[in-house]
Amino acid sequence: MLGNDISFPTKALPTICTQIDQGSIPAGAATSMYGRIDWVLRKLKEMKAERPGGGDFTIFHASRNSYDAQSNFALIRHMYIGSEDTWLSNDYDLDHEESHAIVFDGSGHPVVSSAVNPLTVKIGSVSRVYFEGFCNALKSPTPDPRSGGAPQLLGLGSCGVGRHYGVKTVNGTFFQGRPVSFNNVPKETQWRDEMFQPVGPDGPVMKNRRRKLIKGKKRPPKQL
Repeated sequence: MLGNDISFPTKALPTICTQIDQGSIPAGAATSMYGRIDWVLRKLKEMKAERPGGGDFTIFHASRNSYDAQSNFALIRHMYIGSEDTWLSNDYDLDHEESHAIVFDGSGHPVVSSAVNPLTVKIGSVSRVYFEGFCNALKSPTPDPRSGGAPQLLGLGSCGVGRHYGVKTVNGTFFQGRPVSFNNVPKETQWRDEMFQPVGPDGPVMKNRRRKLIKGKKRPPKQL
């Protein structure tokens, strides 16, 4: 969610999420990735028509369809132009074989791009580079007074609902952009540090499989 007027989406999106949880999306649309996206956009337009005026804002909507062991993802950018009272939408191409940044957006995107690009040259195009660069950008001076704050991290995997991650930085621990401790967030919350490494109250967390391999246990043979 971006823009110079986020008061409308701040109020509208929780209402729409509640309706989704209550099963308000028609059955035909609920099973379709783009059907859900279109339903959300239609609700946004209806709610905005009841609250005319205001400035520009942008909403990113990620969705997924899963079939057996395969998942397809979509990312749509809905942008409202206040001066024209119009909506624009972009459907991003997600079909890439390596990690990459889909889009840099918002008024602070030049600072983020400048922080990320040297890391991709030095380390390569891997997921942690983009988050590390983003965190570095938040700590950099910027002429834009609307940019900054604590890093927020969300994920949408191949199964389950989207999730918020906790982020541990040199300035403290944060969840959904708010200062928190490890003990006052949802129980299943996963945490990352500014280099995208799994982290817990006692420091970096080594994943179980990696720990077992380091101890010398052989990787089980693949089943053909």
